[in-house]
Amino acid sequence: MAVGIDAALEGKSIDDMVPQDLVDYAPGILDFLWGYFLATGDAEAPRRVIRRGGMTVPDRPGVVDLTARAAQWSSVSLAKNHPTVAAELEAFALNADEKSVRNFFAPELNEAERAVLSPAAVARIVSCGVAERKAPTERELRNVDEKQNNGKRKILNPVNPVNPV
Repeated sequence: MAVGIDAALEGKSIDDMVPQDLVDYAPGILDFLWGYFLATGDAEAPRRVIRRGGMTVPDRPGVVDLTARAAQWSSVSLAKNHPTVAAELEAFALNADEKSVRNFFAPELNEAERAVLSPAAVARIVSCGVAERKAPTERELRNVDEKQNNGKRKILNPVNPVNPV
């Protein structure tokens, strides 16, 4: 006889608990889906969150969709430690339509996203029109440092150029 979470989930699929259309518009459902995934390992939960991250608010151009942003951030964050989430994010990057890929990764592909994706997925994302964030050069870092310190130069730490010695 199952007890606890096992008893609550016994014989139920994710569709029994969270219809897909609810995920599209209810931000609190993201937390439920991540909890469901962490309890069961069911890959459908991160797949739904990632898919939501690629959506936009219909008929509201220029409106920031915070639910999509939360889905994007949480997906990339969890992909660092969970191979299932990383695999789902990779599959999304390689197989989703171009608009969804742009919605998820735009305006530019950041280092956290790049760290969890294969070179093929990065190439696909860039081919969909998402800019690649380039690492700043030492000169660019020095210029920023001078501006922040009223023109006074600081010696940059060669191991970590962002933090001066």
